[in-house]
Amino acid sequence: MEKLSLGKSALRYGLITGVLLIIFSLIMYIMEVDMQSKINYLSSIILLVMGIVAASQWRDKHNDGNLSYGQGLGTGTLVGLYAGIITAIYMFVFFKYIDPAYVDRILEITEQKMYDQNPNMTSSEVEMALDITKRMTSPIIMSLLAVLGNTFWSFILSLIYSIFLKRSQPVQFDDAE
Repeated sequence: MEKLSLGKSALRYGLITGVLLIIFSLIMYIMEVDMQSKINYLSSIILLVMGIVAASQWRDKHNDGNLSYGQGLGTGTLVGLYAGIITAIYMFVFFKYIDPAYVDRILEITEQKMYDQNPNMTSSEVEMALDITKRMTSPIIMSLLAVLGNTFWSFILSLIYSIFLKRSQPVQFDDAE
């Protein structure tokens, strides 16, 4: 059985998760799915499944069937961190070079939703809100938010599934006394 550190195992699955999230994002982009569509919650399912796979594989193949709650939590969180870094790089390149106009479409949708949700908003209130939104949708900020968001949600999901994945071998006592 090949011994692999928890961090290296999480890195492997984090890279795979990041690639899966990028593919999912590209599919949503090609299909022109609204960024605020409920179907985008599937990215959380990807984080959940890959975190479970990473923790289970490390437990079963590299740690003699043992996994503490903290190791499960750490594995899942690291998978999210590494996936977040990969997706952040992709997002930066995408929003900065591939389709910089996409941010403008986000702002247009946001403006329309503001008017739809609160028709009494004045144009100056909308402009002020859009100015704040524009600052938050710069490629750098969106990339940082991708890292933080993926790490945070992976941590939350890991808190739950680590309860069910943890396993420890019983302590063996030597009866040769």
